[in-house]
Amino acid sequence: MSRIFRQFDLDDGVVGQLPERFESRFKTVQRQQRRIHEATVLPEEKELDDIAARIFTNQEETKRLSDQLMSKKLLDFYKENAGIKTKKVNYDAFVKEAYGSAQ
Repeated sequence: MSRIFRQFDLDDGVVGQLPERFESRFKTVQRQQRRIHEATVLPEEKELDDIAARIFTNQEETKRLSDQLMSKKLLDFYKENAGIKTKKVNYDAFVKEAYGSAQ
């Protein structure tokens, strides 16, 4: 709690001035936040390597990830390099433009 008091330039006496229920709620929230912070542990590098190894031993998953990555790279490439032209056309003109002739 003292870290919060320092952050907001408050002294420890401020808590004593708060009504009892606010002080209790404040302490409860602090405990909850501390538990959440302690429970959030990032995996170590070795754990990440093990997870990646397990994923890549599954050929279907490897193919899916590879296809997904390739699609994203192609989409990014087309967005950067394709000259997109827009023009308003009616349905018949669209069909002629898209398929070469009306069907």
